[in-house]
Amino acid sequence: MTQTDAFRYAVDTFTSTLRLVKGISRFGYKATPVDEKSFQNWFSKYSTAGETFIRYWIEYQVNYYNTDAVKAREQKLKASNIILMTWIFGQKAIKRWEKSFKETNSSRVAQNIGQFKEFAKSKLSKFANQAVIELSVGEEHEKRRYLNGKLGLAYCIMQTTLYNHKSTICLSCNYKQHCKEALKDNYPAVYKIRGYDK
Repeated sequence: MTQTDAFRYAVDTFTSTLRLVKGISRFGYKATPVDEKSFQNWFSKYSTAGETFIRYWIEYQVNYYNTDAVKAREQKLKASNIILMTWIFGQKAIKRWEKSFKETNSSRVAQNIGQFKEFAKSKLSKFANQAVIELSVGEEHEKRRYLNGKLGLAYCIMQTTLYNHKSTICLSCNYKQHCKEALKDNYPAVYKIRGYDK
């Protein structure tokens, strides 16, 4: 992902996240040169970041500014009730992230660059095999989110372990064949464990 693509995605995700958090359906945000510079500095540190990592980053930082404790401390937020993009990608945000996720930060980055692929390539124990076969309530919820919509397949590729014949949601999806092919290409071990290679 280029820096330009990452910046566009970050602005879109930041805007949509604020819409949800603030409950404003027509919230628009025009990025400033200061926002671009802030993101450029951030990207130089996290240049391997993809969409999933950027989304986690934004959700974490927006959540920080949306907590009651911070609202009470930061009286200046009361007047504008806004969060700036520079607050999300600035130096203080980086320090806050590194402090809070010192131990787990590497696993979040790893998830974005192929943690599941490594898991699928490794020798899976009986427990892991069972986990790949069984349905997850959380994953089923994610699959339902954009079922048969324009974003559905892309969202499932980013958020789930893809096609599972035990899922009624998968069985009713218009993109199930494409999803099954994506499963075969990206996670051949999971594809095999689920019995689709026969």
